[in-house]
Amino acid sequence: ARTLELYKLLGILPEVEKRSTPMPIRKIYLPGNNEPIVGQQVVEELPTESHIYRVRESCASTLVSQLKSRPFQINGAILRQEEHQKLLREVLKADYGCEVESSTELESFTQDDEGVSVNLVKEGKRETTRVQWLVGADGAHSVVRKQLGLTFLGETHANIAVLIGDIEIENFRYSR
Repeated sequence: ARTLELYKLLGILPEVEKRSTPMPIRKIYLPGNNEPIVGQQVVEELPTESHIYRVRESCASTLVSQLKSRPFQINGAILRQEEHQKLLREVLKADYGCEVESSTELESFTQDDEGVSVNLVKEGKRETTRVQWLVGADGAHSVVRKQLGLTFLGETHANIAVLIGDIEIENFRYSR
């Protein structure tokens, strides 16, 4: 819900809704189990023209009560990561003049009253550049957070993995 609030604040929530697609039937398997623990459609379409869905109360009553308290209708929709990143890059460039670089690694930085000097590695080549602001949005293993001596609020689990794919397979039979 916080992400949707931010999208509303930025004025891009309608575009997020427009580019999203309805959540399909999901199947969840536990390791070593050939039968899904969830194999039904867990969302229902709301009576609107857009792809707005709501989780069925029979599947997740606690989640539904949380969703009902949200000021937004969108849920149970999927926005592909590449489309999501494209939209955010478009907004950052058009509205704020910001460019997001990919294939770029932050090695270190130094900060002073005038801004930040950053040491980067781009396609194997080192470079140093000067920026007014440095935003650390680089996850649990954040160079920015670690160099500032900040702790990670939360936890990571190296032995737990989730694989999510937007795929269609005809005549699929799960076996180990």
